[in-house]
Amino acid sequence: SFLTGLLLCEQVSLQLPEIDNIALRSSLFEGWCVGLLSASSPWRMVCSLTAAGILNLCPAALYHATSRVSIIAKYFSRLENTVARRVWAERAATPVCSRYCQAMIELLSSVKRSLRLDPNAAKHFIQDSIKVDAATPLPLESYVNKKKSDLFPCCESWEWSQGWVSNNFGWEILTGSVEIMEVEWKQPPRSVVRTLMDGGEGPPLLREGCSVMRGPDWDKRVNANNEDGRDLYEKEKLSKDAEKLSAVDQASSPQPEGERGSDGIDNERDSGGTASAPEQDAIEVFADASLTIPNTNSTPLEVSLFRKKKKKTAGTKLPLGTVLSIESWNGIPGVARRVRWNLTGQEGVYRYGGDGGHFDIIHVETNDKKTRVKKRYPNPESAEQCAARYGFGRGRTCNVLLRLRRCPEREVCTSDADLDCIGVLEWPDFGAGILVECTLHTDGAITIREKSVLYGSKDSGWEARFGQPSFVPGSVFVISPTQAPTSTYQDDTNSAYDELLGSDSFLVKSLRNREDGGGRLRVTSEMRLFRSKRGSITRQEGGINIDSSFASTSSPPPPICFDSNFHAPSISLSKDKRTVTCTTSDGRGTVFGNVGFTKGVHYWEVKLEKAEIGSVFIGVAEKPGSPSGSSQGSSYGFESQPRLNRWLGWGFVNFRATYTAGAERVYGAHCHAGDTVGVLLDCDSGRISYFFDGVLYGEHILNDLGCAFENVSPFGFNADGCGSGGAGQGAPSGVDGGRSGRYPSNGAVRPRALWPVIGLRHPGDRVTMSSKWMTSHGVDGITVLRNALAVDEVFCNYEGNRHALYRTKHVDT
Repeated sequence: SFLTGLLLCEQVSLQLPEIDNIALRSSLFEGWCVGLLSASSPWRMVCSLTAAGILNLCPAALYHATSRVSIIAKYFSRLENTVARRVWAERAATPVCSRYCQAMIELLSSVKRSLRLDPNAAKHFIQDSIKVDAATPLPLESYVNKKKSDLFPCCESWEWSQGWVSNNFGWEILTGSVEIMEVEWKQPPRSVVRTLMDGGEGPPLLREGCSVMRGPDWDKRVNANNEDGRDLYEKEKLSKDAEKLSAVDQASSPQPEGERGSDGIDNERDSGGTASAPEQDAIEVFADASLTIPNTNSTPLEVSLFRKKKKKTAGTKLPLGTVLSIESWNGIPGVARRVRWNLTGQEGVYRYGGDGGHFDIIHVETNDKKTRVKKRYPNPESAEQCAARYGFGRGRTCNVLLRLRRCPEREVCTSDADLDCIGVLEWPDFGAGILVECTLHTDGAITIREKSVLYGSKDSGWEARFGQPSFVPGSVFVISPTQAPTSTYQDDTNSAYDELLGSDSFLVKSLRNREDGGGRLRVTSEMRLFRSKRGSITRQEGGINIDSSFASTSSPPPPICFDSNFHAPSISLSKDKRTVTCTTSDGRGTVFGNVGFTKGVHYWEVKLEKAEIGSVFIGVAEKPGSPSGSSQGSSYGFESQPRLNRWLGWGFVNFRATYTAGAERVYGAHCHAGDTVGVLLDCDSGRISYFFDGVLYGEHILNDLGCAFENVSPFGFNADGCGSGGAGQGAPSGVDGGRSGRYPSNGAVRPRALWPVIGLRHPGDRVTMSSKWMTSHGVDGITVLRNALAVDEVFCNYEGNRHALYRTKHVDT
């Protein structure tokens, strides 16, 4: 650092020509860029700050370094992804960030500035698209079209647009569920290979060069025959067995005493007909020695040993085949093998997991002579068995939340005046949010088209819906208003809420039905959403009537209700599913809400109608058996109802304490019947806070009772040392004492979801979920980083204009 500062000082720069200055600074920048590849975070921070300073002095150094060293060019091409991931990891301490994060942002700002100033660097530099892991959400991409809409006034607040603040302008919230129907197929049996693989003894991959034999489904093929040479093997084996039987009969035939064999040696043995102990030892030694024919001077013992060494018959070669390549079967890759059979020389393609789990061949290991099978490997787990293990094929109900964003910048109107908008369809059961394009039809129907995954895992955990681990875009739901009353909001249907019902059908690509010979499987899903009747579009005789509330503000979302499928037997639900009552004292019963959250900031209120001290638990928890939850397991998982006779997750107990996993901590204030408790869940920063009544001494207050838990973000924190601090106020960590076996700071491979929960213990306790609640999609790390880069660009333009103005005034003077 000292030498770099010395070479960059003004005195040295004045002594060198411009070309030499650029070459010197480019060499220094290249040298410090090598340190960016270090495994040490402190050293990377020093290198980032130094390289950023050099790049600010000499923007041309970026072109020289990236054109000479390819690894440096690759590093800078993914620098924005790296910095965005780090910014998201330190979100819990916002607006404070670490010195390391500040150095990385400074380096990225210098690179962006160099690309604007140096045309050569901009031509040579290839920047990758934003690619982050599942623990880092992507921003909600807005459609760029500056045409204003005459129907909808535009909100100019970038804080609202990016999700920094909650606003009732321009967002429409719909809640409901998607019922995945049961697939018409016979569920395959559980494979024993999974247990072997857990113990490290699973079957190896059947690849080129491996030996195979006919399998259990060989005769179930169409036009099955003996191309493997099984008939030749059996014929040859019968012939050799007959020869052995003839030889045994000849050897066992009685001979007269003293009769000599063809070799002129007596066949008579010693007394007893068996060898003595010394003779037996000699037999074993002789068996290991090379065989020599005894001469006429041999002793009787040597002759006897020679006659005991019989010539072995060569074994019959097995009908084996050799794998030539891995093939596809009916469009599914990797579920068939091309095999050449050794006895016949014929080739063919055979199923190895295709058509729903048929195995025409099995993997074997033989001796060198190919006459004996040493090991027979079990068949691997088929794709159908793996999908069924994660819940595919079984009927289940998934709660969803749809956020519709009005886009005044992109109002594409069809001939029927349909309105296009974008939104986020949240699947809390899968811990994911999907970018959707929606069309609001004039008859009240909505067309929802799923595009891509904004947050959550796109490559794992989707077996229950698509029959494969990865997400499949392109699903289209067309939901229309219904006239029949619903049980969810039965009291408010005619007055406040509309029910929209639609379905979607998905043809599974990689799974087949074994029972009907490999037929395709289809998954049908029925979506049921609820929305407020405020802000509707209606068709009249004179044209289209658009309610003013639809154009100005969004309507309040349907209230949170309790899930009738996830509550303890000791808790009963009311008719509108917003009130729960403890009926028996069978443990600590828990009931889940019907809306889950993975990202954003959310607030809801709970009113204690009747409660004993210390008998009401208010908090959040992961839903047992959910594909996104840590308790999903690997069983055939969704048959049995989870046990909910204990308080789950993180919460507040109404005797001034927080509770999680049996641990209590003094917090807040005592709550009694008639009090209202507000819950603030910040999924992004990973904090839970509580509000009490909202009114103190007749005045409205906005202060909470303090942070109750921190480090409970569904995404986790993908950097060491992150997840606490900032506004955490020293609250207990939500992962302390957990049994996940994962370091708390590491990001979640598959983000989970947190659901509102209520726990009741004393008979007669009654709690009601208030209709007052609000939700925000929150901010992502990429948006925060882009804001920082935009601020840097503003300052750079200001600095450049100021220097230009100074130079102009200096020349005029």
